[in-house]
Amino acid sequence: MSKNGDKLTPTQRRMLDLLSDGKPHKKAELKNLLSDELSKVNTIQYHISLLRSHVRERGQEIVCDLNGLSVRYRLVELVGAARLEATDLTLS
Repeated sequence: MSKNGDKLTPTQRRMLDLLSDGKPHKKAELKNLLSDELSKVNTIQYHISLLRSHVRERGQEIVCDLNGLSVRYRLVELVGAARLEATDLTLS
């Protein structure tokens, strides 16, 4: 549970479980985790945005890797100044 009291939805939990291996994952992999087959790609971005707030409290970040036209997301551990900046973002 995050500091502001909101819990992860089942979809967000599945996304975080997938990303927790630290490897880059394509949007298609994340889309397969959505419960509604008709969900749009911006639904993924919505969930990623909420997950970023959640993981920043733990000193992590979800980064977007761009490789040509391919977009992949991965969970990384923050260190040093980046960790402090993420903490500041959560508190503001």
